Amino acid sequence: MKFGLVIQGPLLSIGRGVGSYKKKSETKEEEILHHECDNTIINNINNYGELFDQIVISTWEEETVSDNLQSFIAENSKTQIFKFHKKGILKLPKLNVPSSWSNKTSSIMSVNNNLNQYTGCRLGVEKLNKCDFVIRIRTDQEINLAALKIFVQH
Repeated sequence: MKFGLVIQGPLLSIGRGVGSYKKKSETKEEEILHHECDNTIINNINNYGELFDQIVISTWEEETVSDNLQSFIAENSKTQIFKFHKKGILKLPKLNVPSSWSNKTSSIMSVNNNLNQYTGCRLGVEKLNKCDFVIRIRTDQEINLAALKIFVQH
């Protein structure tokens, strides 16, 4: 069996994170997280890369690949990075968001980030050659990939 890994998402993750789901009294409402994903990606590949036959990092064209990540990818023959245009590959429709939703939610939802993610996942999987199983994680996620592979094999 051949296993592929798709690491999909931004190389610089900016967003609200779990803090925005807490009650307003527990956290600042406008708290924004900035996470450079290089180390997360490199750690995942260093820790679990031997479990996979191929690894694809799928991100958007406008993302900047650091020298550190670029040289790491160059040294890992089974790892490649694929950058795609958010608007060039699929014409993603804007979502119709109910007017009862807040303005912040409306603006976030209307740009269709979920479809951008789905597109990045699909295009990343298409770059894999004949893998029987594919595991997809986000660029800002560190999880025990060995446990996932063991689960799939049983």
